[in-house]
Amino acid sequence: YDEPAWFMLNIQAGQLVAAIYAIAEALPDDLPMSTITRGTRRVKNAFTHQALIHAYGDIDKITNKAPRFHVKPFVQSQILRISRIATDKRYRRQGYASQLAAQLKNRAAAQGFDYISTSFSASASTTAFWLAQNFSPARIGLYPNKYNHEYALLMLYSLYPDGQAKQQLFSAYCARQLRYFYHDYNATFFHTLLAATCQLIPPPCEKQQLCIAIENTTHYHLDIHWVLPLLADFVAEYGQQQPQLQSQLATLLTHKKRPRRQQQTDKAILAAVAQHLSRHH
Repeated sequence: YDEPAWFMLNIQAGQLVAAIYAIAEALPDDLPMSTITRGTRRVKNAFTHQALIHAYGDIDKITNKAPRFHVKPFVQSQILRISRIATDKRYRRQGYASQLAAQLKNRAAAQGFDYISTSFSASASTTAFWLAQNFSPARIGLYPNKYNHEYALLMLYSLYPDGQAKQQLFSAYCARQLRYFYHDYNATFFHTLLAATCQLIPPPCEKQQLCIAIENTTHYHLDIHWVLPLLADFVAEYGQQQPQLQSQLATLLTHKKRPRRQQQTDKAILAAVAQHLSRHH
């Protein structure tokens, strides 16, 4: 499952002090984009692509009107995902893990990778380490892990200047999630992550993008909590023109997680919103 993989060591004076394990990721050329956005299929060794596209939609289609994104399509990108990085406790806080991360960046760039990613339970110390390596938040989980009650955080680093616009785009989407569900996150950690996203604002939400997201929730497997921040942005942009839309969504856009028992009712509201948009917007 984890092939092809990279394994790098940092050895000092004959002692193993740190190690890093990474996995090469790429999407199959013939994979329909809808299977990712709908959540109907998962492929091996493409975790980063699928996590970001499923949460935020077909990034390349969403950004096709913005010249700064007219670079290599994200679906074609080669990503090296850091699965584990560890330092012997006797040698911690001496820069050995940072040395490994820097070496991995150089090696990955030389091998033609576009991005490096990593994901982990988002403790303050681990997040601070990756921020210091110039990785940026790209996606934060919707629910805390059961074993430590922390949220999974996916971070991204572009190896080339051309990819930095999309790295910032994912940070903007992550910031939108953080701002919308601010009740769910530790206050100090919340502000640290928001600062790391540089308070980026995502591109304006278009009707087609929103309708596709709603369809993927009402008919397929997209969690409604990926859609609500997008919907809130849309209402903020166009709500005054559509007062009926605001009234329909009053029970949904509360900045809090929706109870599972309300799932069918919530999907019915979203379906009604989609119909309203198709008729009036």
